[in-house]
Amino acid sequence: MTAGDVALLATELEISRATAYRLIKLFRAGGTVMSLVDRRRGRPEGHRVLDDQREEIIRTTISRYYLTRNRPTVSQLVRDVQTNCISVGLKPPHRRTIEARLEDIDLRKRATRRNRDREADAGRSRGICRLPAFAGRSGRSYESGYLCR
Repeated sequence: MTAGDVALLATELEISRATAYRLIKLFRAGGTVMSLVDRRRGRPEGHRVLDDQREEIIRTTISRYYLTRNRPTVSQLVRDVQTNCISVGLKPPHRRTIEARLEDIDLRKRATRRNRDREADAGRSRGICRLPAFAGRSGRSYESGYLCR
């Protein structure tokens, strides 16, 4: 298959040439047209696109300022990361990128670093569990004294 064939295919399918080459590669690997159907859109799960330097700034800032007992808000954390990146001469990451790195941190580790046992209990989110007035009569299950819906 020549480059002209790929360009023609790309224009017929209204896709880029790079996508056409990817589809050809998938077809050759799978051997059938069905190998092209099972594709998922977007980046593979867990794929990171930031360079190591910005990842390290995010990790350090989260560890130093956010995983403390008196943690700042997420907005303040984002501003701190952005300030740290700009001071080094790097383009700051998007807010959602920083929030994704926060979500990657194990809930138990976050709670341990901030000395909050209740948050670490079975990974419950706030507002779902409460300490019952008389836990034995509710008929609901509870662990470590917190009633869960």
